[in-house]
Order: sequence, then structure tokens, then C-alpha cells
Amino acid sequence: MATQHNRARRSIVSWRNVERLSLGVAWLVLFAAGMAGYWGRDDWRLELFANFKMQYYLGALVLCAVAAWRRYGVILGLSLVIVLWNGWEIFNFSTERIESPERTYRAISANVYTKNSQLDRTETWIRQQEPDFVALIELTSDWQVVLENLKDILPYQQVQMWGGRYGAAVLSRFPPTEQTAPGFAGVGSVPYEVMTPDGPLLLLLIHPLSPTNEKAWNWRSNALTAIANYSAKESERVPTLVMGDMNTTPWSPFYRDFVSKSNVTPVVTSILPRRTWPTTNPLLWIPIDQFFLSDGLGAVTQWTGPDLGSDHYPIGLDFGFASQSE
Repeated sequence: MATQHNRARRSIVSWRNVERLSLGVAWLVLFAAGMAGYWGRDDWRLELFANFKMQYYLGALVLCAVAAWRRYGVILGLSLVIVLWNGWEIFNFSTERIESPERTYRAISANVYTKNSQLDRTETWIRQQEPDFVALIELTSDWQVVLENLKDILPYQQVQMWGGRYGAAVLSRFPPTEQTAPGFAGVGSVPYEVMTPDGPLLLLLIHPLSPTNEKAWNWRSNALTAIANYSAKESERVPTLVMGDMNTTPWSPFYRDFVSKSNVTPVVTSILPRRTWPTTNPLLWIPIDQFFLSDGLGAVTQWTGPDLGSDHYPIGLDFGFASQSE
């Protein structure tokens, strides 16, 4: 009986060691992945790690729960470090919005995806939102029919087609100004200046390349720099709304560079970041579609739309001219 008891005891001890080691390895993976993103300027693969702060946060929460349940105090403490570290970067503790402007405008940005075959759903949803401005990304020639159909509510359109698959368009309820916003605004961007009842407004659609390899990563980063320089210059002249698919998240060093150089501010109206991509896998949700506003404009609220057949969720923004709220 004593021998059987000792064997059972050794088995339990051995299992706890394996369990403790497994949790320790999981913690190390989360820690290493979180740290790798800080060297994102040096390599495109390292920058990818910067985009998944929400996943590291949730993974660390699971480790905390398991460690507390199994009474592994050291692992619990280390996991709480990752929770606090990533939580500090994820949550938006200072939200900004203007209260009840005299006139509110609505903007929608949607990467509709080149392989999307549900064009009617997108058109129907846009009509339901009654927007003043719409940015459409990754248009193909098939979308020409939708653009034509939407002219009854958004008659003024600036369309750019790069090849046959990656077009983009800015649609407006209000007419363009005489100012054509000349100059290079960066690869994938479409500037369009319109005259609203409150004065001129520059709409700047952006869609730099996805950093899927080193060459595309360099192109994406150079495009973000060009867009930031363009935005900084033009926003000194006219209130500017930047919207589109950034192909990076707020935790990337290149995103922070864009914000510091562009003279526009990210729209933050809620504590939690919004999931925008991909629609196909909730475990990988990250916020890569964004709105930015220059001085003279203020956000009222923003939201994420439904799945419309794209790999991105559309995003919406209600905003006003800040002078109206004074």
C-alpha cells in the first residue's frame, strides 16, 4: 500500500511540474511576442507582432485564471504584468468628442474587398446610413454599377483605379471646391475637397499596401510618410478628415509616426478599440481601419458596421465642425 501511495504521489508531483512548465512556456511566448513589436522598425515580421496587443491581453487573462485556480502564485504574478502592460496600451482612457453640434455630418469608410460578390448588400447598407461622405476601397470594375446607382444620394465622386482590382473612391453629398488639393498624397490615397454648409472640407482616403513581405512593408511605410506629410500641409489650410484602411494598428511604431507627423488626431470615442479586420476569424480581430480629424473638426461618435461580404467591417463616424459647439 505504501508503494502504491508513493507512486501516486510522484505521479501527482510530476503532473504539476509539467503543468507549471506548460504555463511558464505560454507566458514566455506571450511576453516575447509582446516585446518583439517594439523592434517593428527593424523588420517587417517583427512589426506584425505589434498588431496583436488585444490577443496578448486576453491570453494573459486566461493564464491568470488558470494560475489562480491551480494556485501558481509566481505565474499569476507574471501574467498580471502582461495584463497590465498590454491593457495600458489597448484601452483608451481619454476619449474626446464634441457635444451636440448644430450640424452633424456622417462619414463611412469601407474596404469592400476585391473578391466580394455581395455588392447589393453594401449599397443597401450605405443607403440605410444616409451618409454625407463615403470612402470605398479595393474597388473592381464591377463596382462601377454601384457607384452609378449611388449618385442619387452621393452625386459627387472622385474615383481612382489602379489596375483593375485596387481602385478607390470618395463619394460626397456636397460639391467639390475649386481647390483640387494638388500634389502627391501617397500611394493608394485619394484626396477630394468639398464645400459643406460650414465651409470647405478635405476628405483624404488612404489605403497603403498591406505589409505581407519586406518590399510591401517598405512601400507601406513610405506611403504612410507621404500621406502624413501631405495631411500636415493641407490641414493647415483646410479642415481635414482622413479615413481608410491603415494596414497597421495603433500599437505599431509606424502608426505613431503617422500621428506625430500628420497634424491629424485619431478619433477616440470609446474605451475599447473597434474590431475591423478580419471578419472571418474573431480570434485575430485588430483595428486597422481608422478615422482622423484635424483641428476645426470634432467627433460625436463612431461605430463598426456589419459583415457585408468583405474581409473588413465598415466603420462609421458622426462629426461636426468644432466651432459649432463653442
